Amino acid sequence: MARPVDRCWHPDHYRTYREEPGQPAGSLSVRQEVTRALARPKDFLDTADRAQARGRARDRLVDARPAFVVERGNHVSARWPGDVHTFTKTFAARV
Repeated sequence: MARPVDRCWHPDHYRTYREEPGQPAGSLSVRQEVTRALARPKDFLDTADRAQARGRARDRLVDARPAFVVERGNHVSARWPGDVHTFTKTFAARV
């Protein structure tokens, strides 16, 4: 069993589903699911920040630039534990 610190570097750690034999690699990724749900695939907007896209840039108390936090109504969510500072600040502001 992997130690928790090792799991963040495992390529499938944040995957919900794995492809079945015969399905193209990446066809069940969140990005692909979102793209399929859009009216036009080109409507998908990727981050321009390459470090953020690779998932290695973490936010800090004084730097929220790498964070991806979404607010919608009373709901606040973040994409991964590396966004914890910005998520916490955003959530605390709502409470």
